[in-house]
Amino acid sequence: MVEANKTIEKEMLLKQLLETAQTSDYIFFAKFKGLTVNDLNSLRRKLEKVADDVLVVKNSIARMVLERINAKAACDFLEGSVLLTTGKRDPQIVSKVLVEFAKERENFELKGAFVNQTIFQKQFIQDLAKLPLKQELIASVVGGFKAPITGFVLGLGQIVRSLVAALDQIQKKKSS
Repeated sequence: MVEANKTIEKEMLLKQLLETAQTSDYIFFAKFKGLTVNDLNSLRRKLEKVADDVLVVKNSIARMVLERINAKAACDFLEGSVLLTTGKRDPQIVSKVLVEFAKERENFELKGAFVNQTIFQKQFIQDLAKLPLKQELIASVVGGFKAPITGFVLGLGQIVRSLVAALDQIQKKKSS
């Protein structure tokens, strides 16, 4: 009876993880060993703000899922205790959180990522973390468009002020 319950539990976990993996744009893999519960909870809280799921699952189940989503090569990332971070939005923010956490703890190691059906090594996560965020890029582009327009408007304003001053001088000469 206990064995049957474990099998059902594994099948449910496999189904849930498979659904998560199929609907996610990315999966980040990080190996951890000897982290305190507080460290792991702190990381989870940070990641839950920017990612959809933060999971620690048995490597055998993760391997089955990766094989089913055609990411068998990502099985190389499954060594020891592995943290999986999945989501559909802002992988740069997730990579920044992971890279920062890894810098602070030597027993937390970035392994790689599966992003948009492509497998990447650890360096990709580090490079992704260095990229500016989407909001920063938008602000930069808007600022780039705004600067010439602002200069043009200020230039026109100066011309209008000069014209008004000239007309004012002409009116004063006619009056005197």
